[in-house]
Amino acid sequence: MTNYKNPFKLAAVCIPVLLAVASGVYLSKPGAPQGAPQTPVQDSGSENSVPSPEPTASAQADVLPTTPPTAVQPSAPAQAAGARVLAYRFKGTVQGQPLSRLAPAATEGPEKGRVMEMERLSVADLGNWTAGQTVRLATPDGELSGLVNLVQPDGKGWVRVGGSIQGQAGSFTLAAGPASSGGLLMLPKTGKAFEVVTEQDGRVLLVERRLADKRCYTGEVAAMRPLKQATIAAAGSVEVPVLASRPGAPAVVYMDFDGETVTDPAWNNGVTIVAAAPGATSAEITEIFNRVAEDFAPFNVNITTVKSYYEAAAPNRRTRCIITPTNTAAPGAGGVAYVGAFNTAGRFFSDDLPCWVFNGGVTGASEAISHEVGHTLGLVHDGRTSPSEGYYSGHGGNL
Repeated sequence: MTNYKNPFKLAAVCIPVLLAVASGVYLSKPGAPQGAPQTPVQDSGSENSVPSPEPTASAQADVLPTTPPTAVQPSAPAQAAGARVLAYRFKGTVQGQPLSRLAPAATEGPEKGRVMEMERLSVADLGNWTAGQTVRLATPDGELSGLVNLVQPDGKGWVRVGGSIQGQAGSFTLAAGPASSGGLLMLPKTGKAFEVVTEQDGRVLLVERRLADKRCYTGEVAAMRPLKQATIAAAGSVEVPVLASRPGAPAVVYMDFDGETVTDPAWNNGVTIVAAAPGATSAEITEIFNRVAEDFAPFNVNITTVKSYYEAAAPNRRTRCIITPTNTAAPGAGGVAYVGAFNTAGRFFSDDLPCWVFNGGVTGASEAISHEVGHTLGLVHDGRTSPSEGYYSGHGGNL
């Protein structure tokens, strides 16, 4: 499970990141391809990798429009539901060496394995797919069979698709825009992921990554220090106090305590999640807010419980964290987030993509919120290679 004992370890790495966000500068990881979507980091254990924003596309985090348009003009006849469509084709030969299943410490081994150039994903082609259809997902190891659960055009030139990978506990999300492609295939059984990334020169690549660099998945939870997790009782309604740390700040972190219904290609294989409100009192919510606001106090970021601040912010200057006992997005985790989603929403991710916190109690919830929001800003776990671990709580952390 994720260890949230020391959220200030994130803050230590977070200073340059948040300063960049607050000043309107996109995050970018040196040497990483531009516009690469990121994998969700489960914080019952897990995260990683900072996405590099694409220079020509607007970035932002995730939540879909409530009434997305349904008309996407196809360039070819629509496929019948159930047809096995090839999602994309490769160009040339495989470059690089395969990655092995690696330990959870993000500092071990290479950042990527094999790389293959591929055709750009088409808005028209993805718009032709239908829920219930099976698609063929090519990898250097052969084709995977994907079951489409959600096709979501956003009316801004992007189409996003989410689904499950049949025959194993895997998932995929693909996105196509006017001049860019993105996507992620997550394969827990092999400990790997494949990212669809768009380079600055317009080439589209399928890049082999370690799943531990993108998400903390169930197979590695046992290797991590379990978090003492308080139980949040589901509640029918929550009286949420009106709180905001910096109302005029350009960047916004919205703490969502009143329950949500989320239908997003990046969560739950594209299947709707109905998240209950937590059983927290107004006093407890206020204390959680105070602790999270203190973690982010050095930065020009508005920590708030007020949705209108979030809605008024630009998509790439905001994120929301849903606090809920409904852990459908990452069963067994204390929380989960996509690394770097703060800057990539509105392109490869929907413009209202949330991160999630399932830990209960004032301490457990507040530390998890700071932790998961840190992931959306591009921060990763600071573990050790010997012993191999994804989390390091510091010297004397168990005293």
